[in-house]
Amino acid sequence: MTKAEILASVKTRTGRTDLTDIDAELLAILVDATARHAFLKTTASQSWASGMRSIAFPTGATRILHITERLTSSTSGENEPLARIPFKQYLSYAASDADTGEPSEFATDNSLIYPYTIPNAAYTATVYYQYTHPSDLATISLDDRFKECVTSGVCFIVMGGQLGMPDENSIHYKVYESQLAMLASKVMDEQTETVAGYY
Repeated sequence: MTKAEILASVKTRTGRTDLTDIDAELLAILVDATARHAFLKTTASQSWASGMRSIAFPTGATRILHITERLTSSTSGENEPLARIPFKQYLSYAASDADTGEPSEFATDNSLIYPYTIPNAAYTATVYYQYTHPSDLATISLDDRFKECVTSGVCFIVMGGQLGMPDENSIHYKVYESQLAMLASKVMDEQTETVAGYY
């Protein structure tokens, strides 16, 4: 899927043969889709120091999906998955228990990760996270199965629609939303089938 392909389709579907630039509309749709669903994912390594109570999300992360950790000094240990807990539960734990140890859980709030138990040594964490589409449109990060969804979304905006303001009378809006829901469901099914379970 390329910007040129989407532009050609949008011109045909909308009759707007005068269109030469859809960068703003295309980026708006790509950011909307990837902010709402975990279509774009990657990992980052973080160093968690002994006594650390929180650490910032990796640069560009919009949502933390999973975290694994291992002792930094361990060369053969496996990465242990951490269980996600609600931030309110973390606050309750932290208020009543000042123990340190190997983290087994984590919470997130305000773009910060809170490991629990508070680390008692240096750990290396692998953070699996979601991010939104970059602003550089030279390469579209979503694959061809997203083409209908993205094209319909761009058509919706080109025809005067606004994201965040649903228009049930717009066929382009309806197709965009239904395609987005279908793709989100497929991606969720793929994640469930992944043996490692981290993506």
